Amino acid sequence: MDMAQQFLSLLENGESHFHERRLSDGFERLATRIFHAVRPGYWYDGVAEIRYRRRKEKQFVFTGKMWVAQGPGQWQEDFEARLTDMRSSKQGIRLTMRIGDFTAEGEVAELDHPPL
Repeated sequence: MDMAQQFLSLLENGESHFHERRLSDGFERLATRIFHAVRPGYWYDGVAEIRYRRRKEKQFVFTGKMWVAQGPGQWQEDFEARLTDMRSSKQGIRLTMRIGDFTAEGEVAELDHPPL
C-alpha cells in the first residue's frame, strides 16, 4: 500500500487503520525523495515514536523522531509531517515535512512514484 492509500484509509477509517511500521516506512521513502536536493548525502531510516492527530477534516499531522544518517553516523531529529487531501482542488495529497531544521513540500503521488 503506497502512502496516498494509507492516508486515505486513515481519513476514511480512523485509528483502526493506523499501522505505525507501514507509515514509518512510507515517511522514510518520502523523506529520501523530498529532501534529496535540500540535504544531499543524507539518508533516512524511519520514524520512531510516531504519533498522529487529525488537525482538520482532511488533514493529519504526524510527529516523532526521524532517524537521519550521513556516512557512518546516525542520529534522531524531530520529525513532523502534514498530509492534506487537496484532491477537490486538483492538487492531490499535499505533504509538508520537517526534519530537524529543514522543511520541504510536495505532492505524495509524485514523490511516491517519481517519473522514470
